[in-house]
Amino acid sequence: MTLYFENSRKQERKITENLTARKDVYKAINDFLEEHHFKSYYSREIYNPTEVTFDVGSHTEFFHLKGTEEEILNFKNEVIKNDAH
Repeated sequence: MTLYFENSRKQERKITENLTARKDVYKAINDFLEEHHFKSYYSREIYNPTEVTFDVGSHTEFFHLKGTEEEILNFKNEVIKNDAH
């Protein structure tokens, strides 16, 4: 899967690719936020069949994780599996 950052002008840029695990996605997001001196107080995930949008509290800037339907479903199911413990 590939992670993109969308700025306030709706322009996207690739952050990283070949992501396979939830922890790696959040590490990439957190590293980007830290590098840009942005403190996120919450995050939420918005699911579409081939994309997850991450709202990290900026109101105008978002992260997008893009992949196949299967990859996005597996990403979503990682939460369910982890919450079941």
